[in-house]
Amino acid sequence: MFKEFELNGVTYKLRLDTKNCIALEEKIGHSPLDEIVAVENDKIPTVSFIITVLYYSMLKYHPGTRLDDVYDEIDKYIENGGSIMDLLPIILDIFKESGFFNNPQKKAVENTKA
Repeated sequence: MFKEFELNGVTYKLRLDTKNCIALEEKIGHSPLDEIVAVENDKIPTVSFIITVLYYSMLKYHPGTRLDDVYDEIDKYIENGGSIMDLLPIILDIFKESGFFNNPQKKAVENTKA
């Protein structure tokens, strides 16, 4: 299970496996699910959280990716008309495809994106 995401002409497979989820949790200092719950309550996550999730979700299938590479790619994405807010549904899909939600929770996340 993974989320495919095309970024500047490159298709990435995005998935938070256990190892990278723990690394993400250590990096942000709390459970990433806290951020998702906040999104469900109409709060917008920080840019740092969005980019950090993208980075750690790339590592499973794209080892060797550096955080600076992700920064550069996001800068290009924005220069080409994308926005940080466009990435929020991708982040929610990463969590869904990574097995963080059971069926009722998946529906709640999908409803948040609608």
